[in-house]
Amino acid sequence: MHRLLNPEGFIYSGQFPLKRPKRETMHRSSKRIVTPLFLLLVAAAIFVPEVRGVELVNFHLRNGESFALPQDAVPDRGSVAGGDFQFLAVPVGTHTFDVNFFFLTIGLTGQITTNFQLFCDPFQVIGCDYLIFLQTDGDAHVWLADSGNRVDFIPGDYFFGTISVATPEPSTLALLLMGLATLFLLAAGVRPSHR
Repeated sequence: MHRLLNPEGFIYSGQFPLKRPKRETMHRSSKRIVTPLFLLLVAAAIFVPEVRGVELVNFHLRNGESFALPQDAVPDRGSVAGGDFQFLAVPVGTHTFDVNFFFLTIGLTGQITTNFQLFCDPFQVIGCDYLIFLQTDGDAHVWLADSGNRVDFIPGDYFFGTISVATPEPSTLALLLMGLATLFLLAAGVRPSHR
């Protein structure tokens, strides 16, 4: 049977015109691209602090010891706003130490001192009987109280040593997951369509 192809795209086979199937094409509508990108921006707004890494506060003491704490850390004991707080079992060299920051008010004069104490208990840490106690007059402005009993240490040179703040390299795993999420969202937004 002879078939005729007309400009409208119909195939005449006998008496019934059949519509010619369209070829598959990759259709990139703006709606399908904008939606995944918007979702990516929302995900980035939520996860950027994790990708960026946590700021570390580095303490370099005058005796050569050093240790680090995360910025905005919550102490294990005490109150930051009350001016007396403690971090327990902080790794320093080959041992773990308790670190204490506190204010003292001297009896009759009412003078305030800022104090730093690094110590370990020989009954809890074998082979460690160590104490550093350093004091300076007044409020040395070493820290600020943040919400939720979090402490913000202020970088600078103090009576016990120096404080510096460093941001580690971004987490490789977090960056990889963000990249995979981007590819997945873009792939989900661009699909073959039939015309």
